Amino acid sequence: MSATQVRGRDLQVKHPPVVLYTLFSDLRRFADNLPADMKDKVKVDADTIVASAQGIEMGLRVDQRIPYSLISLSETGKFPFPFKINFHFSPVGADGSLFHIELYAELPTMVKMMMGGKLQEMVAKITDQIEQAINGQM
Repeated sequence: MSATQVRGRDLQVKHPPVVLYTLFSDLRRFADNLPADMKDKVKVDADTIVASAQGIEMGLRVDQRIPYSLISLSETGKFPFPFKINFHFSPVGADGSLFHIELYAELPTMVKMMMGGKLQEMVAKITDQIEQAINGQM
């Protein structure tokens, strides 16, 4: 196993860190956007979101909350490797924030060779979707 770190691009948004922190700190907000056919397969509370598929449960749990600067999520369930996703927020001016995502994973060497670039693409896509959602485009 080897440590892998992927950092997404910085995203400047027109909301203060308290708004972003509130948005990401309660995982029940993510369940609101699930398709109707998925809602019965997902268990969610403020700290965890777990999906079941073919008898296997996988999900995320909040590891750490630092008010207005960090939300850290880690894997729970039957993932083949440990990982952590950090959402960082910092103030920019009176009513803006700088936001970015960091992904840390302990990957087997072969998986790292095959997926290294795909993880960067995934973090970039998540950042793009968050940008669209925050700007009201989704």
